[in-house]
Order: sequence, then structure tokens, then C-alpha cells
Amino acid sequence: MAGEDPWFVARRLVVHAGEDVVLADSTALQAAVAAAQTVQLIGMPGARLAQAQATVHLAMVPKSNTVIVGSDEAMADVRAGAVGEIPAHLRYGRYTGARELGNAIGCRSTPRTRKSWPRRGCVPPCTTAPPRSPPAMERHPERLR
Repeated sequence: MAGEDPWFVARRLVVHAGEDVVLADSTALQAAVAAAQTVQLIGMPGARLAQAQATVHLAMVPKSNTVIVGSDEAMADVRAGAVGEIPAHLRYGRYTGARELGNAIGCRSTPRTRKSWPRRGCVPPCTTAPPRSPPAMERHPERLR
């Protein structure tokens, strides 16, 4: 890879897949991690094709910064104190005294169908942060040939 350390390339592929692609293509991170593991297990020149495959995969998929933008906005809300308490029905309740504190009362296990989803909010009512909508994914109509 043009004289770069194969481990450096592998780390950059994993970072790129995790930050810039992750929600646009759920297999991108798997491909990058597999390439990094191939570098670790086999070394060069054997891992050359695995790194090339991961590089082409990441170059061809749509990009999305939704995860990093959302994470940064959530951390900014926390720093600004724009978060409230966890709603009581979502608090951990498997300890002595949890029920007396009102924790996990009315908590339901994971629903099996969309129709059985609980009709209650999971965002604290005293949250002052504005509602967030995910940024649109960037699409690249042109593909490498």
C-alpha cells in the first residue's frame, strides 16, 4: 500500500468505516475489521487483497455521518445540562428497594411486534434539548467501474 505500514492502513479503514459509513452500509465495518484481522493473522503480502477489498468496499458505499453528528450533539446536550432524569419505568430495578423508589414499575420486556410497543415516552419530560432528526445520508450516484 504505497509503503505505508499495513497496520496504519488497517486502523484507518476501521475508523473510516465506523465514523463515515456505518449507518449507510452495515457491512462496511465488518469488512474493515476483517481486513485488519487478516493483517494481524497473516501479515503482508498475504493481507494485501483483504485490504484492497475493504478499501474498494468503503470507496463504493454511500457515506453517512449520522452517528458522529448525533453523538456530538448528545454530548453537547449533556455538557449543557439539557438532559433530565431517566424515566422511572426505564430505570434499573433488579435490586432490593428498587420498587420502593419507583424504578422499573410498568417496565415491559422487548416487544415482539410493532403493535405491542409500549405507548409511553422514553425522553425525560424536563429535557430542554431540541428534538434531533438524523442528517440525510450522502449518496454518490456514480460508482467505481
